[in-house]
Amino acid sequence: MKVLRVGADFRLECEKCGHIFMIARSKCEKNIKSVIRTEK
Repeated sequence: MKVLRVGADFRLECEKCGHIFMIARSKCEKNIKSVIRTEK
């Protein structure tokens, strides 16, 4: 998943199919297993 927006909720994009969706911040933070940061 690629994070597109961070705020009260997260906007995420699937890197395989390109599906974009929003999820509540609390639910997303609870399910994060690892963070990979990339340089812009």
